[in-house]
Amino acid sequence: MVARKTKNQGRSDNPGRAGPTDTSHEALFRTALSSLPHSFYLIDANDYTVLLDNSRPDPLQPAPRVKCFQVSHRRDHPCSREGESCPLELIRETGRSVTVEHLHYDKNGDERHFEIHGHPVFDDDGRVTSIIEYSLDITNRKKTHEWQQLATRVLDTLNQPSHEIDAIRTILGLVKESTGFEAVGIRLKKGDDYPYYVSAGFPAEFMEAENYLCATNEKGEPIRDADGRPVLECMCGNVIQGRTDPSKPFFTEGGSFWSNNTTQLLATTTEKDRQSRTRNRCNAEGYESVALIPLRSEGRSVGLLQLNDSRPNRFTEEMILFFEGLGASVGAALGRKRAEEALRQAHALLEQRVAERTAELAQTNEQLREEIEFRKKVEEAYLKTSRALKVLSESNKALVRSRSESELLAHVCRILIGTGKYRLAWVGYAEHDEGKRVNPVAQAGFEEGYLETLNITWTDTDRGRGPTGTAIRSGKPRIARNIPTDPMFSPWREQATRRGYASSIALPLKVEKQVIGALNIYASEPDAFDADEVSLLEELANDLAFGIGALRTQQERKRAGQFLRYRLRFEELVANLSTRFINLEADEIGSGIDNALKAIGEFAEVDRSYIFEFSDDGKIMDNTHEWCRDGISSEMDNLKGLKTGDYAWTITRFKRHETVHIPSVAELPRQANAEKKVLQAQAIKSLVMVPMIYGGSPIGFVGFDAVRKSRSWDDDAIALLKIASDMFVSAIVRSRAEKDLHAANEQLLDERKALQEKNIAMREVLARVEEEKQATRRQITLNVEEALLPLMARIKQQAPKDQLRIIGLLEKYLKDIASPFLDTVKSDFSRLTPRELEICHMIKAGQSSKDIAAILNVSVLTIHKHREQIRKKLGLKNSTRNLNSYLQTM
Repeated sequence: MVARKTKNQGRSDNPGRAGPTDTSHEALFRTALSSLPHSFYLIDANDYTVLLDNSRPDPLQPAPRVKCFQVSHRRDHPCSREGESCPLELIRETGRSVTVEHLHYDKNGDERHFEIHGHPVFDDDGRVTSIIEYSLDITNRKKTHEWQQLATRVLDTLNQPSHEIDAIRTILGLVKESTGFEAVGIRLKKGDDYPYYVSAGFPAEFMEAENYLCATNEKGEPIRDADGRPVLECMCGNVIQGRTDPSKPFFTEGGSFWSNNTTQLLATTTEKDRQSRTRNRCNAEGYESVALIPLRSEGRSVGLLQLNDSRPNRFTEEMILFFEGLGASVGAALGRKRAEEALRQAHALLEQRVAERTAELAQTNEQLREEIEFRKKVEEAYLKTSRALKVLSESNKALVRSRSESELLAHVCRILIGTGKYRLAWVGYAEHDEGKRVNPVAQAGFEEGYLETLNITWTDTDRGRGPTGTAIRSGKPRIARNIPTDPMFSPWREQATRRGYASSIALPLKVEKQVIGALNIYASEPDAFDADEVSLLEELANDLAFGIGALRTQQERKRAGQFLRYRLRFEELVANLSTRFINLEADEIGSGIDNALKAIGEFAEVDRSYIFEFSDDGKIMDNTHEWCRDGISSEMDNLKGLKTGDYAWTITRFKRHETVHIPSVAELPRQANAEKKVLQAQAIKSLVMVPMIYGGSPIGFVGFDAVRKSRSWDDDAIALLKIASDMFVSAIVRSRAEKDLHAANEQLLDERKALQEKNIAMREVLARVEEEKQATRRQITLNVEEALLPLMARIKQQAPKDQLRIIGLLEKYLKDIASPFLDTVKSDFSRLTPRELEICHMIKAGQSSKDIAAILNVSVLTIHKHREQIRKKLGLKNSTRNLNSYLQTM
């Protein structure tokens, strides 16, 4: 787009120097382009040529003549030929901005997903001449979405009432489909070994050779360690038996192994580094990317998930962390399914035993009663475990379906009460304030104001040594088995027993290895939490913590995306306003500022936006421009001629180039009483004021008021408002410059007229001065030739040899005075300094640079610098002509 040149554009009091507005806009534009975190191009709409590229060191310099599809796709033709939507062609057809998704490849040949934004640039006739295009890398966002979908589908599969083998096959298929890895497998414990339970993509020879991990002796018997456990070989055995060292880059804190280049790993490590002898068959089969993820249930290894691919660099730390979390859920679910199967088998066995005992009823009624009692206990245990399993299952569904953290917490608490049949469930978050309070954030069940009486902390004090505080502080579950007698519950015993609480458990919630709070569950009966139930509740707490972390990550990304869109919209607004300012005539700048205040005020959703300008001495300030939302009264007429000294608290911050952000006018400090009085008189609740800086000093400020309700501006929003402030500075400075230039032109016209009237008299005076000058010249020449030169000759005959050079130089100066050389030098060399004229005399007299340096008592380097300046001022800088010969011709 070619900007329209204004009538006075390029004019300046100092010819040859760019005006401050041009420099400020160019610097602002260059800084804005260089600071963008993504690719930004200006592309010719006719031939796809890249005109501007922010990846270059100076984005405003012309870009090499390359096509956009060569830069983005590394192709020699437009992307539309490959069936993709070309944003340039769409804009050319519709004249509207477009957003499309493209698949690019990075320098390693890996796929990257990009969101392409294109915006048209029109000429004065409305034709699309070029487009602005920028690209956002959305690969991680798509990957995160895919991982979330994978986790959801895996959890749904695990919660379905299916056989273990069917569930594992389904999960393996989901993992392979989602990741695209060439080979995946799951090993599960079977006897002493861990063979492949299911696999996909591995060659048959590989499966036959690597199916078993137990090391055997020459007799084929398993080799066992000092504790009698069978020794498992290779890296799979390391992961299953916990032989990992997280200080090594290929092991993780969670006990996983991963490598993006097994060939390099084997070449740079020893068996000691790798914790045991490795068979290296994965590398031998050509697998460069290998990951082994442990599957655990109740802290014990039940197997591992294996991911292999012949392509290097297929894994990231985030991906491994995701699969570790997924592996924990799969392991727990497998343990749960096996526990269910064991319970079903136990129940079947029990039925058989009851039947047998019934047949013996006539012989022993006592044995029958014992069996009935035994059956009752087993059934109660089964029902209790089933109930806990159902709580866990429903909580996992809530984890998948909840859209916010508060919704998830409330849902889990309700499940614990409704399905788990507990009396009270609540979640408390650990505050990091001075008292380290535990703040209840969700609850369900019979509470009756109990949480209001708790006053729990997680410090090592009486109110921090209960189950909740101890669980948060230690990171481990804490059980109160009998609240009426448990000493650690003494601060809350009376309130708890009054509400029928007999036992409780506090489970820490760990997000990214940090305890953020605790899940608290209360039961009506004492000793209500056995080992199996505690294990399941721990799993529930871990799943809940995982869901909290996932929701927080999702929310953070959502906020980041919202801010990015906000910033892009604001930058687009400022860019449009700046372009309009460039095209405004001098008498249109005031209305342009008013329109800009309105546009920015509506965008920022404030009630009033305005500009104050300071007088030249900085003692007075006036409200010069203002925009008010409908229903908000104008204050501009009441804010003229204000003394800046009356508002020292604010002005001091402006002088330090600080933004004044006041979220609450009512809470201003005592030192700002003057400001507080004025702001409250205008019913202002919150405001932010950004100083307008020019030449290192404030010339005014831009303000934004909130009148209807209080609000605050974060650092990012304030940074954007500073950009707007810089735009207003440029406009105001330009306006002032235009006014000063107009006044100067008027004054010059008056002075020119007066000078014309004086020219005639001046010419007469100059003629007389010239006559007197020539007479003086003749007299000086006569004196030099008849008096001084003969005297210098006699002195030269009698002077010591070491002074002859200086005397000869002085004699040469006197001859120059009596010759036309001095007049020629003064007229032709008027730009030379006195020292440079002196050096010219010495050069003409035949003195070398070394001689001149000795006479002037300076370094030879200094004389060389003077010679360069003399050649430059005489127009000899790029000439081969000798300076001495040039001076001899004068």
